Amino acid sequence: MKISRTKVLPSAVIIAAAVLGGGAYYVAETPNLFHNIARAYTSTVNTTAPSAAQDDYEVTFPDEKLKAALNKIVATTTGTSRNDTDALTYGDLKKIVKVSEANSLNNKGITNLEGIQYLTNATVIQASGNKITDVTPLEDLPKVTSLVLTNNKISDITPLARMAKLIDLSVGVNDITNLAPLENMPNLEIFHMEAMRGTGPLDISPVLNHSKLRLLNINSNGNRISNIASLASLPNLQILFANKNNIVDLSQLKTAGKLNERSTFMDQAHSITTDTEVFANPVKDIDGNPIPVVETAKVKNANQNGDLNPQGAYLKLIDATGTGRTTATWSKEFPINGGNNTTFSGTLTINYNIPAKDTEKPTFNPSAPNKIVARKGTTINLNDVQANDNVGLNAQGVTNNAAAVNLDPANPAAGTYVVQYSATDTSNNTATVNRDVEITNADDLTAKIASTKGITPGDYTADTANTYSQAKTKAEQIVAQADATQAAINDALQQLTAAIDGLRVDKSELNKQITQLDSEPDYIKNDPAVAAKKAAAQTTAGEANPTNEAVTKAARELREAVTTAKDAEATRQRDAEAAVAKAETDKRLSDEAALTNQVNAVKDPAKQLDLKNRLAAVKQAVTAKKTELGDAIKSADDAKLDGRTADSTQQLAQAKANATALRNKPDASVAELEAATTALKNALAGLKTDKKPLTDALATFNAATPEVKADKKVSDAKLGAEAVNQEANPTVDAVRTAAKKLTDALAAAAAAANQPKPVTPVTPVQPQPAPTQPAQPQPQPANPAPAPGPNQPGNQPTPTTPTVTQPQAHSDAGENKKPAKEPTLADKLLAPNTGFERVQSASVLAALVAIPGALAALAYRMIKKRRS
Repeated sequence: MKISRTKVLPSAVIIAAAVLGGGAYYVAETPNLFHNIARAYTSTVNTTAPSAAQDDYEVTFPDEKLKAALNKIVATTTGTSRNDTDALTYGDLKKIVKVSEANSLNNKGITNLEGIQYLTNATVIQASGNKITDVTPLEDLPKVTSLVLTNNKISDITPLARMAKLIDLSVGVNDITNLAPLENMPNLEIFHMEAMRGTGPLDISPVLNHSKLRLLNINSNGNRISNIASLASLPNLQILFANKNNIVDLSQLKTAGKLNERSTFMDQAHSITTDTEVFANPVKDIDGNPIPVVETAKVKNANQNGDLNPQGAYLKLIDATGTGRTTATWSKEFPINGGNNTTFSGTLTINYNIPAKDTEKPTFNPSAPNKIVARKGTTINLNDVQANDNVGLNAQGVTNNAAAVNLDPANPAAGTYVVQYSATDTSNNTATVNRDVEITNADDLTAKIASTKGITPGDYTADTANTYSQAKTKAEQIVAQADATQAAINDALQQLTAAIDGLRVDKSELNKQITQLDSEPDYIKNDPAVAAKKAAAQTTAGEANPTNEAVTKAARELREAVTTAKDAEATRQRDAEAAVAKAETDKRLSDEAALTNQVNAVKDPAKQLDLKNRLAAVKQAVTAKKTELGDAIKSADDAKLDGRTADSTQQLAQAKANATALRNKPDASVAELEAATTALKNALAGLKTDKKPLTDALATFNAATPEVKADKKVSDAKLGAEAVNQEANPTVDAVRTAAKKLTDALAAAAAAANQPKPVTPVTPVQPQPAPTQPAQPQPQPANPAPAPGPNQPGNQPTPTTPTVTQPQAHSDAGENKKPAKEPTLADKLLAPNTGFERVQSASVLAALVAIPGALAALAYRMIKKRRS
């Protein structure tokens, strides 16, 4: 094979040659100096460099399997059909960009890469699982960033040093022993070098130059890799696959700041050799702490002195003498940089060579020293323990660690101590035995006993006083006992303290008051003052040890609060009872709102209900009487006053006004309402029919001539009128009918007697309207006297002057009217312009008509006298 390289010298070198003159100057061919030079790889098989090849240049492939594989890739890339043996030109090969996945060279049985140098546009080449030994044809491929050569027979990767653009490189499972060519790959980020074949340590320091390295795979390199401390300097390392190596100390990676949980450190294999049965545990976690091994019958975790300790930092071989080998495993999960846990595990092989020796330890006498219990400040003896040994003790003899545990035998401080006695023989076998020492402190108990000086058991309940006396006696005994344990002292102190705290004043009276309150009515229990005092009493009763003064005060104040509440309720009931009773007696609601408030103020529900019912009864009675009075007022409103006497209608108007005013009076009593109702009803019943039309007609009859009186109709009408007139209070219609009948009969009889036509009957008296402002009501008798009879005083008819008309001459049917006669004296006297306002009796008129004119003056005087 021939390698031809074209080098471009820096201008400085050319200038130096010119200045220094002739002579040949050799330029060392180092990758660092000529990293970016234009170069070309050629061989005896393919003599044209790729950079000079034309597209039709036919590339020769000594390895037919490589050629066949590339034909398939070209066919796939170009979409053409090709045979495995078809010739491949540079133009075909430069079309290939990625030799990966389905288009990879993996597992093709390739042994020779000659010809692959013409894949000048390839960026990815995968050729794992072949038998490649020489990677020189790859060295000048300018664009390759990912190269996979896993599981081949490569031993020298020097040509790869020229592939400066590599980012991802996999060369695991090869025969590589020297990683130095990797030093000059500045862009390398992913590097797989797992399961390298070969023996001897594998130096991984060349990868330290790769500051961009993110993933490093050194899995399965056996005991060839043990020191990974240098990897901590890789600033961007995130994933480290380091399974199945010779790593026992992960603390070397403590400063690797970007490692994450995908990193693996399992199945390590490490061997050590020892000639002592106790030695330091070499396995360290990420923090540098020893990782305890999984103990076996022969390997235990221990302290430096050989004492077994599952978390000890040392390992101890059990029954291991002479030459031998044993193993122990370890496994520990730990987080990396705050992420999830990863596992560090492996197997530690221990090769030992331990000579046989005396293993019999010294023995102590006594074998189990007695516990020492003493009061603080009292001298104790620790030198009563001896030891024996088959070969003899060393010069130190029996020692103890009293000083180490701060125990001064001459002046011991209170506390519990474990004094360890040690004895070592001349074979360095050490035996130990422990002794418990308890130094007690009774100061608190002594002080508590002194504090009871002022306690008099008789001031407290018998049971608590008895408990106190017993506890105090026991405490005094414990203080006097020098070897009493601290537990006994503390127990005595606790019992005495509890007995003192348990002393109880007699709270029976207080509890009685609280219990009795439960039987009181709710309005007493719910009284604010009572509730407050009850709460205070319950608080005092619930206290563990209230003072006698507090108990007495709480009971007294609760009792007084209940008494006050009852007195207040009694006062409210008394006042409300008096007010309701007065309303019942008076049958009057003087101030209904105030009275209702008084009743509502009563707290006793039953009493309040009774008072409300009684008050309601009074109100109902008043309301009923007002209703009855209202009905009477309505009856008065509906009464017909036409034809009634003026005085009776006046009395009715006054009674109605009184009743209306009383009905609107809020505090009217039942008696007042009844009286007003009675008065109004009496006024209604006392309405008198005005008999004036009837008495006027009878007066006219009395003044009539005997001839007229003797008229049958007149006589009958007169009898009827008298009968009506004799009635106490005839109806208006009866009076009017009888008067009209008599008057009509008189007129007819007079006409029949050829007398002047009788005066027209008196017009019935019109009803008098009620006065607009009635006089003040006069007291009415409860039982008015009956109206007088017709023959009784006060029932005589009062003569009333009737309204008269001018007499007219009698005219028979068919007769002509006669001239009017000269008015007589009677006509003149009775005419409206004579000065008379009224004439008292129609009978006078009849007499005047009948008597001669000479007697008219006498009749006038009689009438005038009668009016006066």
